[in-house]
Amino acid sequence: MNLLSYPQWFFGLVALVGAARIAELVYAKHLGKKASNRGEKPHREANFISMVALHALFFGGIVGEVALGAEPPPLALSVVTALALLGAFVLRVWTLRTLKDAWHVRIVKPAAVVTTGPYAYIRHPNYAVVIVELFTLPLLGGCYFSAVFFSLWNALVLYKRIPQEEAVLHQVPGYAEAFGGKRRFVPLPLRKR
Repeated sequence: MNLLSYPQWFFGLVALVGAARIAELVYAKHLGKKASNRGEKPHREANFISMVALHALFFGGIVGEVALGAEPPPLALSVVTALALLGAFVLRVWTLRTLKDAWHVRIVKPAAVVTTGPYAYIRHPNYAVVIVELFTLPLLGGCYFSAVFFSLWNALVLYKRIPQEEAVLHQVPGYAEAFGGKRRFVPLPLRKR
């Protein structure tokens, strides 16, 4: 199958998700100015360039895999991945609406701890969204290599990034008390030791 005979809705969806990522960067720049006005700057991250490269190459990787012969997945997998993507989209909107000015693509110390919305249940709902998107969007197009490759790359990025981010968040009064008993990605109770 070539690019022209592949389901065009899939490329439209990939383009839409890519446009949303660009919109997030524009929004983050605006929020960065607000953070700067209150004296906060983005913290240096050793692997920020890796994160940017991951998100930039992700879309090209999907299109490239289709060009190299990926086939649309079975209907059952398409339905499951489409529902997962829809759920991730809803969670992303909920997360961004909850965080408002506290959201950023960089690690920036927020003015206050946010404990409402999805943050009442987990510490990092936006990362949960990214994990789901990076795995399911390629699967929806039958791009199995991209789903695994970019998910593993993202796991490495988050493995390094989350401890850095949480170190900054622990500087915000009330963070440890609010999030000490919450998991990072799924709303399951922590086991008592």
